[in-house]
Amino acid sequence: MDVNVPKFLSHDIPLFLGIISDLFPGVTLPKADYSVFLDAVADVCRNTNLQNVDFLNEKVIQMYEMMIVRHGYCVHHVDTFHLLTYLLTDLLAYLYYSTAGLEMH
Repeated sequence: MDVNVPKFLSHDIPLFLGIISDLFPGVTLPKADYSVFLDAVADVCRNTNLQNVDFLNEKVIQMYEMMIVRHGYCVHHVDTFHLLTYLLTDLLAYLYYSTAGLEMH
């Protein structure tokens, strides 16, 4: 998902994608694998009594991708930001424990 897509209206997205394909003909980006990420979203939703719906998953992924490429951003969805904070903390702990050969409790 392109980090610019959330800023567009739905009818502008095909135009944007057409411009990108004209600028970079023949280039196709691989689809990101968010399976582990979305599993962690489901865990955090379960632990915080939030409903894990597709719209929430999409917004969390969009915010995560925006955080990766931008130095600053304005948060309008505070709940999504809190969920992402819990999620990244859990993923970091998982990576730490799994690389150290330890079990998480």
